[in-house]
Amino acid sequence: MSRVPSKLFKLANKDLKLGISIPKQSSTILVCKESLPSLKYQLLMVKRSNKARFMPSFHVFPGGLVEKSDEEAKWVELFKSSKLYQNFSFTLESELQKRDFFSRITALRELFEETNIAIIEENKAIENIQNLTKLQKECLTWRNEIRSDASKFYEMCTKLNILPAINKLIPWTRWTTPKQELYRYDTFFYLSLINSSQSLIYNASHDNAEITEFDWFEPQEALTKFENNNIQLSPPTWIELKSLNNKCENVNALKKEIFNRTIDSAFSNTIEPHIEVLGDEQIAICFEDDQLHPLSIIKDKKDRLLVNENGYIEIKD
Repeated sequence: MSRVPSKLFKLANKDLKLGISIPKQSSTILVCKESLPSLKYQLLMVKRSNKARFMPSFHVFPGGLVEKSDEEAKWVELFKSSKLYQNFSFTLESELQKRDFFSRITALRELFEETNIAIIEENKAIENIQNLTKLQKECLTWRNEIRSDASKFYEMCTKLNILPAINKLIPWTRWTTPKQELYRYDTFFYLSLINSSQSLIYNASHDNAEITEFDWFEPQEALTKFENNNIQLSPPTWIELKSLNNKCENVNALKKEIFNRTIDSAFSNTIEPHIEVLGDEQIAICFEDDQLHPLSIIKDKKDRLLVNENGYIEIKD
């Protein structure tokens, strides 16, 4: 089993004159939970079906395409009518603000579809275990409908009187698939540090369709499993795990990093790598400052990820 996408070697030779696909908007969520008493944290990762068109059998963070029903104005009205969101900004003046709001809906809907985890606002009606158990069963019934029709997510929220906790999502980063790819995505990444009062986490389960497994890994644990050829990771997933492992070794460091994140800092610019052939068995995923990236204005600088069948190597100089 190759730990990296084998198609990267084919894509590196693609002639861009043949046409470039327009990336579709999508949303991804990094769900973190604290590991007591160590103050470490674990990330939720899901394994895509081996029949998936994009990244089959890879471990990824939950997420998917922004659907039309995620962008309907009634979502804005729903949150405006909630006392919990009276201090939340609904100006949505810029296109970036609008997209951020609706992308949060997508992230929480996809998370629910794929894992049955619903990150919701605290609700007095479900504080006792009997009501919570009942709600979990009702959500499971709705989940099957939502997988077939994304618009049912709004209907579930209103019928069950629950509110997706969009303010618990932290803008994290933005990735756009290289131009050599046929299927391209412009993806907003969010991070959410959850606890049991915000989520129906104890009823988590994969959908056995798009997703065949889910796991909770500490960042270093996931990277080690990749190195040992136990799981497959795409370059963006590997880089995000590496960054978290280096910058946020525990929950306190993660909270500090969360405090510094804003919509503008996370989403104003996107990471859009370029794939370049370096040899018969090695390619480079070049970032914008790398001398081989078409948009680079810097000579003699390397900012890339070397890719071979054995994994990834970061090169920065």
